[in-house]
Amino acid sequence: MRKIILLTVFLFLTVITVTGFYFSKIKLPGENKANLIDQIPADAALVFEFTNDQEFSDLFKRNLLLTSFIGQKKVSQLQYLHEHFFKGTTFDNRDIFVSVQPNTSSQNLDMLLTVNIDGLDNVQKHFKDNFTQENGKWHTENIDNQIIYVVNFTALKEAFYLCSKADVLAGSFSKNLLISFLQENKEHQKAVFQQLSDQQNKNSIANLYVNYAQFPVLSKQLFQNQNNNFFKILNDFEAQAVLSLNYKSDALLFNGYTQTDSNANNYLQVFLKQQPKINTLKAVYPLNTASAMSFAFENQLFFKTLDRWQNADFKQGKTLFGQIKNETGISIQNEFRKQMNNEFAVITTAENEQLAVIKLKNGSELEPFLQNISLDPDANQKRIKYQNLFFYLLGEPFIDFKQPYFMITDNYLLLSDTKTGLNNYLKHYHQQEFLNKDKQYFKFDELLAAQSNVSFFIHFPNANQLFKNTLRTDYAKVFQKKNPGWGNYFAMALQFTGSSNSFYTNLYLQQKQTERDTTAL
Repeated sequence: MRKIILLTVFLFLTVITVTGFYFSKIKLPGENKANLIDQIPADAALVFEFTNDQEFSDLFKRNLLLTSFIGQKKVSQLQYLHEHFFKGTTFDNRDIFVSVQPNTSSQNLDMLLTVNIDGLDNVQKHFKDNFTQENGKWHTENIDNQIIYVVNFTALKEAFYLCSKADVLAGSFSKNLLISFLQENKEHQKAVFQQLSDQQNKNSIANLYVNYAQFPVLSKQLFQNQNNNFFKILNDFEAQAVLSLNYKSDALLFNGYTQTDSNANNYLQVFLKQQPKINTLKAVYPLNTASAMSFAFENQLFFKTLDRWQNADFKQGKTLFGQIKNETGISIQNEFRKQMNNEFAVITTAENEQLAVIKLKNGSELEPFLQNISLDPDANQKRIKYQNLFFYLLGEPFIDFKQPYFMITDNYLLLSDTKTGLNNYLKHYHQQEFLNKDKQYFKFDELLAAQSNVSFFIHFPNANQLFKNTLRTDYAKVFQKKNPGWGNYFAMALQFTGSSNSFYTNLYLQQKQTERDTTAL
């Protein structure tokens, strides 16, 4: 069973990278999965669902993308498991759920496999019929009147544990996780993961379930610090998603719905009722963009819901606006909203410089007001005098822009905490060195929905050093691995589009081309 877990490690460290190339011919059966989904532990952060059959084995034989991600040795181990334990057994053509369970007591990510079975007797029969002395040994343990199967393969060095509960077979390399699975009482718990709708499941070749509420724990295990604004916004997101997989030969495409907690006061809730808007700011992302968050909206509804979000927890904004009015005579919130257009973005570059681009209606009319509330009104690059102004004007994405330098050009308000960051962006801007000039990015952008309300983007080659510096050592090594490694992946995007009480969600991941324009960092 070692090989299955190697698969889980691959599936969830990569999260979505590999499976499209295998699942091209799989059709999920229409069986009721409600019981199995209900048994998945509530603290799972991610759950991947797929079907176990011969195609699963063939994937590892022929697909270099898989090998590039987890290595040929692990691919061979997974093939061994399929051939010697799963092939032609009880588990043929069964849907398998693999969940990532953040472990608060260690830096490890525990994995749990769950699959529907007919009962405990099938497990015993499976071992008797398919497990030989050549493969290794197995025995049972009794823990709190529950039977746990302990499997030790001759070729492997780590025990794999299995148990049965409510017609669900669960397996893990973590004995503690399996015991927790047995002891968890689901009777009075609200279901975390919802079953895929029949319409969404009809043509699905694999499914991804996302529990955003567990992202803070997952983030603490993966990253050395939690100061990255890109991840903090998602860390506060009380929501669950069910996404189905489609694919192209060089990309994985997930889509579905993210259901939110209507009582939560997360910043993303501000965009829930918005109509989707065309994303234009990506056209001015600099060539060295490592990651970006962009937001598009209808002004009147946006500011109304933003005020509601601010008033719940951040009432200091009114105090600041009153202070500015008393000291300068400027009603900065009113003047800013008059000239605010319908988009803004926060960009992190490969050099870890953070800048914001805010789209304006008429920058020349807003500029005098900003100049009069700056520390150096006569300088070419002025600096805002009042701390956290843009946080109170636009919300959480600007929490790190304490007293930014600013400049207005072509109706774009540019912000950066350093003059260097502003100068570097302006250099790219005036020389038209934008990310959309890169051929592979242009191809990637063609996959994305033209309209959305919130978008997250990662450019893996440009973000390589940032991940190396922020990931914990073990995960940084995985990320930095080359030939094969993460170097085979180009970009990822996550898009949210308001849809009544949920977000329509797109998740994209594209493979790097063998030959591509390498002018980007």
